[in-house]
Amino acid sequence: MKIVQTMILLMVALLWSNTIGYSQSLVSTEPRNRTIVLEEFTGLNCGYCPDGHRIANGIKDKYNGEPILINVHVGSFANPGAGQPDYRTAFGTELDAQAKVTGYPSATVNRHFFLQYGTTLALNRGYWEATAAEIAAMPSPVNVGLRSTFDKDTRKLTVDVEAFYTADEPFENTINVVLTESDVIGYQSDYTNGSHTDYHHMHMLRYMLSGQWGEDYTTTTKGTLVKKTYTYTVPANFNIANCHVAAFISENTFEILTGAEVPADGGTTMVTSSIKTESATVVTNDKLEAHDFAASVLNKLPASEAYTFTATQNTPKGWVGKIMVNNSVYTGGEVTIDASAVKDIVVSLSPETVPGVGSIEVTVHSKTYPLSPVVKKRFYLMSGVSDLLLSHPDAVKYDSVYTETMVNAKLAKSGVMYRNVFELFADAKALNGVKNVYYNVSWAFPGITEPTLNTLKGMLDKGVNLFIAGQDFAWDVASGDTNAHGNTVTKDFLNTYLMTKFIADGNSGNSLFTAVKTTPIFGTIPNSTVTNPYGGNNLYPEQIEPMAGATAAFSYNNSVRIGGLYGYRNGYKVVYLGVGLEQLSANTRSQIMDRTAKWFNGEISNVEFDDIFAAKVQVYPIPANNQLTVTVPETMVKGNVVLYAANGSKVKEVSFENLKSLDINIEDIASGAYRITVENIYGGKIATGMVSVVR
Repeated sequence: MKIVQTMILLMVALLWSNTIGYSQSLVSTEPRNRTIVLEEFTGLNCGYCPDGHRIANGIKDKYNGEPILINVHVGSFANPGAGQPDYRTAFGTELDAQAKVTGYPSATVNRHFFLQYGTTLALNRGYWEATAAEIAAMPSPVNVGLRSTFDKDTRKLTVDVEAFYTADEPFENTINVVLTESDVIGYQSDYTNGSHTDYHHMHMLRYMLSGQWGEDYTTTTKGTLVKKTYTYTVPANFNIANCHVAAFISENTFEILTGAEVPADGGTTMVTSSIKTESATVVTNDKLEAHDFAASVLNKLPASEAYTFTATQNTPKGWVGKIMVNNSVYTGGEVTIDASAVKDIVVSLSPETVPGVGSIEVTVHSKTYPLSPVVKKRFYLMSGVSDLLLSHPDAVKYDSVYTETMVNAKLAKSGVMYRNVFELFADAKALNGVKNVYYNVSWAFPGITEPTLNTLKGMLDKGVNLFIAGQDFAWDVASGDTNAHGNTVTKDFLNTYLMTKFIADGNSGNSLFTAVKTTPIFGTIPNSTVTNPYGGNNLYPEQIEPMAGATAAFSYNNSVRIGGLYGYRNGYKVVYLGVGLEQLSANTRSQIMDRTAKWFNGEISNVEFDDIFAAKVQVYPIPANNQLTVTVPETMVKGNVVLYAANGSKVKEVSFENLKSLDINIEDIASGAYRITVENIYGGKIATGMVSVVR
């Protein structure tokens, strides 16, 4: 039977492949990378599943809405209780069995085997971001386009699919067509935020128009165009306005190569325009200066077309964004572009007088084809920021706790950046103005992804300082627990860069956060009860220990159980807390931020801090005559040694690289008392102390 079906499909496919010459194609003929297809196994009684939904939605946002999300309700947690709806399908049962799902939520990412994360297709939610990034970087040998129409009288759905091969594909391929529905309102268990009776279930698998495992074909050589049409009568209880159709190409039942998705009622992938950027789309500047992004809009239709533009700002209050067309500010209305012609535009962002991180997204809408893919481009600007609040996607809800303490600490040059945006700035090499990073992890997983980890390592190596706070972070990256997301790379980051050793998960017995009184930086900070803002029994103030270069700063209940530390290594400083700031009283967390900021920026210079300088950095002889020698316990990559007179004026500055010991000629300096500082390349003071010169 399989041989006969293949022969029939081959004859049909050969007919399809000869129809390349038609007016407006649904599919691109230029090589592209793969589209992410994430099939998430979930259930309405799965309390951890909303966390999976958040992670998957974050992946879709990161890649500009292109990833295809298919939520498959299956398994014991999808079994409806009394009065609950049944979202299960027979299709989902087969997908679950193929993926060998053992826990929920799990997902397959393009049905690809990632051997570094296990031996099954099903992936723990902590691996979705990394594997999605891996898929998005892979070239695809085929592009997919589709058009979906719906007859409201008969409820007949018709889906036209096109696949164009930009390279030879050696395997037999399969077309898969899936109907999903979003905004299905119903019950959802949620261990983090409490259960919901009106949860919006998104991307729910409803039907597979091409059958359980799709339809096979063998015409997969470069230049081949494959076309196919599918129909389905949509049940009356499906809200077609909330439905989407996705089509993807796989190698038989495994390895999804790429796909596309459109609204079920009138959606099409026919691209009507494109936005081309003439310059970088991610930019930073040290001064509060406006930036103009040069771009152009191309009409990809065979006739002139009227377009409208929109600009959506996500910026600090006071920033000004605008689109310029024909040297005038665009305020609305249609812009006509001739067939295959280009219209130049300028997208402008101005911080005015407010430091921060902002973005502006430009979208282009076709008048003739309103349901064609929305063409959009986002532009980012970081201006005047030296202190950056970096937020885990699931910790954003606590940003106000951090921004309030940063305001209290008078960090006027601060900005906020979410982790996915942070990675964009890293890729653009646009983080150079940042001197201090404050990472809001909260109680969120995975605590860190490898792209963010690698970026932070690079910044620390250059002398940027890092504050990091959140319960279970060390457990997640270094415990080795089967439910954690760490590996040897993340554990090394914790041990080597953060100078922290994970000891224990912690429990409600760690109820009082107390400063270690003998530490000069944080010793005077008042105690605070450790609270549980997360709901349920989710209180895990973790126990840690300082490693080489670090000092205990906070304990639990004035005991030997360490909950926070600070350290210096290779020209950077770190403060690590085993709880999130949101778990501490307003007064305690404000003082922690204030003292951290002052230490990071070299503003603490009291006697106790001079003792730290003497212990970590040696300067001799004192008093000095013609030469000073500076030694450090660990090699500093790059920085400066600076001498200041009593009035604060700079009298001597010597730059260094790979400092272990440095001799400084001071023959040209008059007798007197001077403050000496060791600074990183951004001017942040690593250590400071007093020296005297006697002739």
